[in-house]
Amino acid sequence: MVELLRPVQERYAELVADPAGTAGILEKGAAKARAVASATLARAKAAVGLLPA
Repeated sequence: MVELLRPVQERYAELVADPAGTAGILEKGAAKARAVASATLARAKAAVGLLPA
């Protein structure tokens, strides 16, 4: 079990050691999620006949 979790622990230690880098990774992920979500939401609104915002 220890060997199975070792890569996770190492990556966690890297992320904790660099809070600014971690924030950057999270921001990039959030931007990608917003892009996908906004396109999906627009298609859903069009499908149900809601007016665009």
